[in-house]
Amino acid sequence: GRGVPAGGQGEARGGQNDSGKAQAGPRTTEGAQADEIDALRNMRDQGEEDLFIDNFDYGNVLHTYQPEKEGKDRSATVDGNGKLYMKEMIDEARKNGSHYENYLSKDKDGSFKDKVSYVQAFEPWKWTIASGVLMTNVQAIFMQAALTSATITIAAMLVLLGLGVWIARSISKPIAALNV
Repeated sequence: GRGVPAGGQGEARGGQNDSGKAQAGPRTTEGAQADEIDALRNMRDQGEEDLFIDNFDYGNVLHTYQPEKEGKDRSATVDGNGKLYMKEMIDEARKNGSHYENYLSKDKDGSFKDKVSYVQAFEPWKWTIASGVLMTNVQAIFMQAALTSATITIAAMLVLLGLGVWIARSISKPIAALNV
């Protein structure tokens, strides 16, 4: 079954990774990290939401939306209000295990937009793994859901109104016939 390999407590064994390439011998931490980075880079196809990994020393390891940030020190990265949001995000995740960070993100067109990111510390590799979403995207999704709900509610009300009229007529016609 799944779980701990037969050789020990979580010991890495050679085998097949997701791309089907054979590995010889035990996996190194660096090899496992490289495999994870490749897998995360390849799964990003969801629009402008981003996934990024920074190490505990504020160096960017992976950024799916802005790969030009990879390898750069982000300790002095500020948002539209001058807040050291990356330093705060990484420090809070290291201290508490995870953290939500709200900040003004500069878009590729140069405008600033409200954004929220969730960051999770991964202590064994001294990484923080984060994903962010623009609040305008969240608001658009919410408005679409509200519009869909309103449409369904109005349609249900019209069906119930029609059913009520039909029931009222089916009762009132026989009563009216008795009064004639």
